[in-house]
Amino acid sequence: GLNVICDIGCGSGFKLLEYFESFTTIGIDLPTTCDFLRKKWPDRCWLDADFETVPSQQVDLVIASDVIEHLLHPNELLEYIKKLGPRYVVLSTPERNLLRTGTHNGPPENPTHVREWSFVEFHAYIAQWFQIKEHFISCAAQGTQCLLCTL
Repeated sequence: GLNVICDIGCGSGFKLLEYFESFTTIGIDLPTTCDFLRKKWPDRCWLDADFETVPSQQVDLVIASDVIEHLLHPNELLEYIKKLGPRYVVLSTPERNLLRTGTHNGPPENPTHVREWSFVEFHAYIAQWFQIKEHFISCAAQGTQCLLCTL
């Protein structure tokens, strides 16, 4: 019963084009990325990430795959997702304890990551925003945790 899929941090648009080809899709990313996507796939909706612009369509599913760890203010992302009012939200991010051994003091090893959460920390953080339906390790080799949520 899903009709409109929104991918925040859509990158190349691969997920939307490959897995949601027959759906109405909205890709959100940095302006330079969206400029490229608009030229390559002009029949699709690509929005510049500003956490302000709300699409006119009712969004059924929001995906934010490996985005939140890059944000200085992750609450802005979560507030924006709530504004979209989706039926379902899928969030993924690295699971810090699977990525590192030893102590976890100091910044993430990946210089593009602002912060990384353990499984327990991420669950507690997201539970303040959404109803968590499932929380699992989606790829242990890459240390990825995933949440399926509802409002």
